[in-house]
Amino acid sequence: MKITAWILLGLVVILPAIVGAYSGWNDRTLDTKSKVDDSDPVCQKKAMGFSICEIARAQAENMSKQLPFKVDSNTTISAVESNHNVLSLTVLTEYSQQQIENELGPNLSEGIRSFTNSQKEIATQSVCNGDKKNKAFIEGGGIIEYQLKYNDTQPLTTYRVDICSNR
Repeated sequence: MKITAWILLGLVVILPAIVGAYSGWNDRTLDTKSKVDDSDPVCQKKAMGFSICEIARAQAENMSKQLPFKVDSNTTISAVESNHNVLSLTVLTEYSQQQIENELGPNLSEGIRSFTNSQKEIATQSVCNGDKKNKAFIEGGGIIEYQLKYNDTQPLTTYRVDICSNR
């Protein structure tokens, strides 16, 4: 399978859906005695009655139990962590930087920029139109960040879902 086809299938369709399926925050996974700094203005924001920072922490804890998670034969979620209101997923591809450079050739930077923009748009639609709790998390000030890396763990691209439009 060509690398660009993998990019479009694996990351555009599958990865955003996994966040919805495994985030799993609910009343039972959140501690009402917040472990986050209540004086932090970011953490004072709420979604469905819970601190945004506490939701990010609970999502990271729940998703971490599933790691490493093989998305497909070329993609693995290797780490999930939270920092205040940001839930960050580290996603490794089996491809090297050289393989992607060879595939995209002289259009490398434009190809990666275009890929990143389409990924952000599709991930936003998936997160915001999928699980209502994930949408509430984003609308309450939460952020889901995807850090994509080559097989040697060098950065490929990063994008964030940080707003749900009201279309």
